[in-house]
Amino acid sequence: MKRGHHIAGLIKDFPDEERGSLGDQGIISLAAVPIYVGKEWWGFIGFDDCEREREWSLVEMDALRIAADTIGAAILKQQIESEIRKSQKRLETILEAVQAGVMIIDAESHTVVDANPVAVQLIGREKAEIIGKICHEFMCVAEKGKCPLTNLKQVIDSSERVLITAKDEKRPILKNAVYIELDGRQRIVESFLDISHIKEAERALMESEEKFKTLFMNANDAIYICDDMGNRIKEVNNIASEMLGYSRVELLGMSPRDFNASEYAALLPERLQELKRKGKTIYETIYVDSTGKSIPVEISSRIIDYKDKKAVLTVARDISERKMAEEAYKKEVLLKEIHHRVKNNLQVIASLLSLQSRKFQDRDVRLAFAESQNRIRSMAIAHERLYMSKNLKNIDAADYIRNLANYLLYSYRIGTEKVNLEIDVDEIYLDIDKIIPLGLIVNELITNSLKYAFDPGKEGLVSLSLKGRGSSLVLTISDNGNGIPENVDIFSTGSLGMQLVTTLIEQLKGKLEIDRCAGTTFIMTFEDLDRYCVRAEVL
Repeated sequence: MKRGHHIAGLIKDFPDEERGSLGDQGIISLAAVPIYVGKEWWGFIGFDDCEREREWSLVEMDALRIAADTIGAAILKQQIESEIRKSQKRLETILEAVQAGVMIIDAESHTVVDANPVAVQLIGREKAEIIGKICHEFMCVAEKGKCPLTNLKQVIDSSERVLITAKDEKRPILKNAVYIELDGRQRIVESFLDISHIKEAERALMESEEKFKTLFMNANDAIYICDDMGNRIKEVNNIASEMLGYSRVELLGMSPRDFNASEYAALLPERLQELKRKGKTIYETIYVDSTGKSIPVEISSRIIDYKDKKAVLTVARDISERKMAEEAYKKEVLLKEIHHRVKNNLQVIASLLSLQSRKFQDRDVRLAFAESQNRIRSMAIAHERLYMSKNLKNIDAADYIRNLANYLLYSYRIGTEKVNLEIDVDEIYLDIDKIIPLGLIVNELITNSLKYAFDPGKEGLVSLSLKGRGSSLVLTISDNGNGIPENVDIFSTGSLGMQLVTTLIEQLKGKLEIDRCAGTTFIMTFEDLDRYCVRAEVL
């Protein structure tokens, strides 16, 4: 039965299929109208008469229509209210389940209509303290009158804002706001996420990146980052620019092949493959700077993540000084070996002279051989002290002279057993060219004292001192023996030893004084020798 239609009349006049069921109920007359709930037919309502045949008045039919409309409206209202309750229940369930804070706000008054548990927790107040309050009390405090939806007429607002908590803390949030129709009114649903941890992570990341940049740019070694194929430099520090003589902008457009020496550049693909296999690699290479200068460097490379991509981090250390030190060390080792061999060769010569001297019975001849041996031995000791020294340029004069003097005293021990040796030498270091002639002078003069100054078996003292006096170096050798008579000119005696002494003093640009009182004293002053020596206090 369509809306607005009705049925009214005697049962006997109804179609056969309807008359049967109605007649069985004893109905004689019937009036009925349909009941619609919204647009849907729900049923009908009517009057019937089981006693007599009758016609239904217009008043009766209007009453039925009013009753039908009332029942339909009541049922519709009930359905709507049920749906509303279900909808509200679903909304409450959703609000409680969602992990973001959600507030429902009246679009006209900006008052909070509802808030979910997460919003209540984030704000830190009771729900009752939040409902009915203006939303600007909790977020967008600085934006009053500039609501993106109601004032700026945006359809949706997605932005970072600040949530004000009950403790007046400002908590960063990510907010989304949209219009909805709810309860017949226009509402705004604002959902927001606490992004404090994200902001903290961003801050930590920025600090980390800043530290990395500071360390990267101020490292003592050249550092650059290039793509994982080693083709283009992506970042470079200040030291790399200084080392290679290119600006940062120039280097950012270059490849490591551009500043590796050609013979080393050819090895880069192989080294890149090794780096990819192992994740890191260390090797030495030669860089060539913008002026063509070669720079030996030690390379340390590893694979890193850089801007969400794999990249190669390379640290290049200038090892020029290390290479020079290595070369100097090799030379030092070589020089030590040379001095060692010279010493050995001199000892062989001294031994050969000793063997040769045994063929002669003449005492003077054998003594001459012995003196030559001692001269050679004085030079051998110098080379020995040099290769044993940490400093190949200079020899400890005190150590050398003590060794030489004690050796001579031992060599001439027969007949001089009661002669003592007194040595007083400053800590002075001389190079090999100065120490050998000085040692030969010491050798000759101490030998003369031991041979001629003392009668056999008599007590005696031989003194030796080497002192720095101002800019001069003074060598004094004396004995308290028999002395040299005043009428003897030691420079015209034809003695090889004294001729050697005077020649060596002249070679060292020194001057000789002789004191014949209480034995013999030789005083040698070397004005220029101090330029070639190093005092202990400056070592």
